[in-house]
Amino acid sequence: AITEGLVTPDQYEVSKYTRSVVSRISEKRIAVKLDFESKKVVRVPNPKSMEPSLSHNQVLSVAEMSLEVEKIFNKPVNLEWAIEDNKLYLLEVRGVRPIRGFQEI
Repeated sequence: AITEGLVTPDQYEVSKYTRSVVSRISEKRIAVKLDFESKKVVRVPNPKSMEPSLSHNQVLSVAEMSLEVEKIFNKPVNLEWAIEDNKLYLLEVRGVRPIRGFQEI
């Protein structure tokens, strides 16, 4: 749903130094369900549409994985990842160039 522009993803910022988390939770009115035959778009009920996509511990796990991969490549990275059954999977790693004027938090 995100890559097709159907929903705005939640945003999580994790401080590299303190591991503090700032979250911006978006309303997700629809979801695309995995189906090997076709994609199914389903409506998400109101209370559930405002639930965070990730738990606090999952956010920190993704951040820690990112930092570990950054150490391996010795530069900032862009990760693609997935969580299934509460297990974090690294799918792809790409290097990124720093943005001018960007400050680490």
